[in-house]
Amino acid sequence: MTALNLDTGFFVQYQIGPWLFIPSRCVISHNHLEQELEPLVFKLLNYFVANVDRIISRDELVTQVWQQKFVDDNAINRAISELRKQLSHPEHKAPLIKTHYRKGYSLTVSVIKIPTENGQESSGDFQQKEALPIKQSSMHLLKDKNDNQYKWLLIGVLGLLIANFVYSYININQTKALLSGQEKVIQSVLANDVGKRNSSEEEFVKTQVTAATWNMGSEDMVIVSPSNKYFAYANNYQGINTSFVRRKSDQKEVQLSYKDLNVLVLSWQPHSTKVLAEITNYKEECFYGLFDISDFSNIPPVKVIKHCQKEAYGLAQLSLDGNSLFYIILDQESLGGEIRVFNLETKKDSLLVLSGNAQYGVTAFKLSPEGNSLIYSWAKRGEPTQLYLYNLINRESRLLYTYENPSFYIPFAWLPDNNSFAVASGYKLKVIDIDSGTIKTIKLAINQRLRNISFEKEQQLLAQQRGGTNYQVVKLSNVFTGVQSYKKLYPTDSLQNFPVADRIHSATSYFVSYMSGIGQIWQEQQGKLKQVTHYPKDNVGGGFSELIQSPNGKFLLYFRAEKLEFSNIETGQVHQLPQIDAKEVTSYQWGKDENSFYYSMVDKGVSQIWQFDLLTRASKQITQFGGQKLLKNELEELFYINDNFLLSLAGEYKKKINIPIPQCWCSLSLTSKFLYTTDMRVKLSRMDVETGEVSYAPMPFSHKGIKMVDDNNALTVIVESKPTDIQRISWH
Repeated sequence: MTALNLDTGFFVQYQIGPWLFIPSRCVISHNHLEQELEPLVFKLLNYFVANVDRIISRDELVTQVWQQKFVDDNAINRAISELRKQLSHPEHKAPLIKTHYRKGYSLTVSVIKIPTENGQESSGDFQQKEALPIKQSSMHLLKDKNDNQYKWLLIGVLGLLIANFVYSYININQTKALLSGQEKVIQSVLANDVGKRNSSEEEFVKTQVTAATWNMGSEDMVIVSPSNKYFAYANNYQGINTSFVRRKSDQKEVQLSYKDLNVLVLSWQPHSTKVLAEITNYKEECFYGLFDISDFSNIPPVKVIKHCQKEAYGLAQLSLDGNSLFYIILDQESLGGEIRVFNLETKKDSLLVLSGNAQYGVTAFKLSPEGNSLIYSWAKRGEPTQLYLYNLINRESRLLYTYENPSFYIPFAWLPDNNSFAVASGYKLKVIDIDSGTIKTIKLAINQRLRNISFEKEQQLLAQQRGGTNYQVVKLSNVFTGVQSYKKLYPTDSLQNFPVADRIHSATSYFVSYMSGIGQIWQEQQGKLKQVTHYPKDNVGGGFSELIQSPNGKFLLYFRAEKLEFSNIETGQVHQLPQIDAKEVTSYQWGKDENSFYYSMVDKGVSQIWQFDLLTRASKQITQFGGQKLLKNELEELFYINDNFLLSLAGEYKKKINIPIPQCWCSLSLTSKFLYTTDMRVKLSRMDVETGEVSYAPMPFSHKGIKMVDDNNALTVIVESKPTDIQRISWH
């Protein structure tokens, strides 16, 4: 394939997803952003474009691109990785190059051929600039033919007609290409940010709030049935999850149960009286089960839909015809959620929405009332959460709404009309019309933030009362041997988090607490507390992250208010590090002394590890590809995780990880003997770093994060939900 079409005299360019590929100049561009491609990367992309409709094997790449008989596998891997890096784009979450196991590679998007005359290049902005170069060129070619004013007028009109024809041709073909493909996630041209391009009408409404449930415990996961005759919800009381279905006509309710397992309702099947639940003991047994409540007084036994490999990472829902199960599963390589579809007849899985190589990826989804589309939330650490509409008919995905702030979870729900949905933002509802993108903001007169909403009708919904959660630091003893026990280090009703044992005196610990009104770091020693930091009350900022102590025990390194800082434990003096872009940092660890530390970051979709010198305030790159989570054992040896492998920073160790890695990175711990992870529920896993052997220990409570003091004792945070009810909120 050549860049110049000799038959027409037009230079050929290509639209590849968000990028305009200009072979004549070896560049890709988007909205005035231009990237020059290296020769090998250019040859690879050129070959993929020429063979867009098929899988290209590695052997074919060797003979056609490298034009050799043999090329080292690592060289091919590096070249494909560099091409993916060049094609990565924030508006296109799915990778543009797909790997087919043992088959080869292919493009995941359609390629749109764009001719331009005499080398005039398209800017990539079809809506405004494509016709202009062709119109100017037509006038120039006939400039010296005849100066007769009538001919000039005729030529001008003809030029305009040709330009309009080419403009329409390109846009029509572009639209056709965007709508083609069965499993291609293609971003809408007009949906860069619906929330920004449409004005938001704001309305303050009179609001009525009444209790919809009144049981003991913390009630959550409320979902209204398609007929609006029932609603289901989950209840957590004394650490046990149960679920109920309530009939609205007489307020009678039935409990959904199976043996002595926890039952957590997830969703209703569209146009049915069947409710799907996750049923598990969080250890050996886990499956998606379907309850049919058409006979409310005599509910038949649960129907097993699909067994879980692990606990669910988000919602699951049956399709309208009941033949497909949509569910979220964690991609262990990128630690991002992806949506898969399980066919109940063939018992086979297929991928619907990729994780996009993001740490969070898809965090939730909800099928439309008619079952013909779904809305899913996509999150990446440090970036605003986005909501996308996925059309199950033509497989098109487009951006609908961008949430104001980074957030792993945002409450959203379909309205019964199937044409709009609402996002809960504090005390407000943002109702978004799917077709027009217009946003109507409804300010509710309520005293608690909205959480987990489900609509009964256009101006009435059910929501969880936001009662809050207590986080309490505890010390676990005899975790894997002897009689396991735990002790609360300090009784308090305030939020406590990120405990870490002192590296020199293990009986001393540090944690973050809000007992003073705002977040501060505290030291605990034999039941006595000492406040380490003294941030002023008007400097609330944002939340903290994991505390990392320096080898000499004098400093604590952490994030606060999206800034990387470290504090002197004795004096409380805080040192900020503005030289580092904290939004891109994913983990951090001190070096072998207090003069430097290491951090991992994401640059254009590629993870890297850097070293920061505190004396020179300069960073030095350590790895080119890889480095998602830095860990350190008691011997001061540094390790990192990449593609589900544990590697030493010194390059002398690489071991496959045989235990699930938590999506939030918040529950990993390493000693010289074991790698520990926890599922945040009631199980602690550990892997022998030499043999790979896996063992488990029960946890006596729901918890958040874990830090091993040694191989038999740990610090963690117990999670205690405050009592809550489901509330009915209506307005007019």
